[in-house]
Amino acid sequence: MQNTDTAIPLSSLEKGASASIIGFSEKGKEISNRLFELGFVNGSIITACGKAPFGNPLIFTIHGGKLSLRKEDAKNVLVRRI
Repeated sequence: MQNTDTAIPLSSLEKGASASIIGFSEKGKEISNRLFELGFVNGSIITACGKAPFGNPLIFTIHGGKLSLRKEDAKNVLVRRI
């Protein structure tokens, strides 16, 4: 069983896995406003759907919609597996 209390970067979420957003890393503060407008708020549930060819960008589902996020940006979003 995985420890669900540990914060991990969104970029490490496996395809099909879901997590709750818990915040941003220090480097992520600069993109947090843009992501907030896309629904990246604490407690939001996000699911990894896959990745584009060559592994970038990553594809996620959040609030019923799909979006792609650059891997380097996803590394700065902190989530907790659910």
